[in-house]
Amino acid sequence: MNERLGKVVMAEGNLFRTPSFKGETIAETALECVFGYIDGAEDRGSISLVCRKWYVVDRFTRRQLTVSCCYTVSPSRLTQRFPALQTLKIKGKPRATMFHLVPDNWGGYAGPWIFEISVNCKCLHSLYLRRMIVTDDDLSVLAEERGHMMQTLRLDRCSGFSTAGLHVITKSCRWIQIR
Repeated sequence: MNERLGKVVMAEGNLFRTPSFKGETIAETALECVFGYIDGAEDRGSISLVCRKWYVVDRFTRRQLTVSCCYTVSPSRLTQRFPALQTLKIKGKPRATMFHLVPDNWGGYAGPWIFEISVNCKCLHSLYLRRMIVTDDDLSVLAEERGHMMQTLRLDRCSGFSTAGLHVITKSCRWIQIR
């Protein structure tokens, strides 16, 4: 067998691979550089499962994330796992709401997400909310806490806010692009 790949050892009827590098590890700086070139969400998820060290490196190098349903993960867990997010996309109500198959007051409230993002996502500059209920108070909190950083706010098929909420955003966020 090739020495670079290590040796396969049989113990108690099970095969084990022993590494040939004997404790040598890849420097975290090198891993961060490599992780910077991996953009796909599935690829990022896969490499973060390789070992605990790669999981930690993914935690601090992940810059963008999509939450397909706002009820699959809690906002606090997301900000603990990825504190350096720059772009966050959150989808609220299921697609069936567009066809009036789900009641309007079913859920998809952006308030808990916006509060958590405002407090704990210090690098966030782009937020995309889809099919969520966003109130004027939510927009005020976002403008007050993240206004100096916010560059893009996209409210796609969202409800619950008025022009007063948009006014607060445009007044407080100097570089904002609302789409």
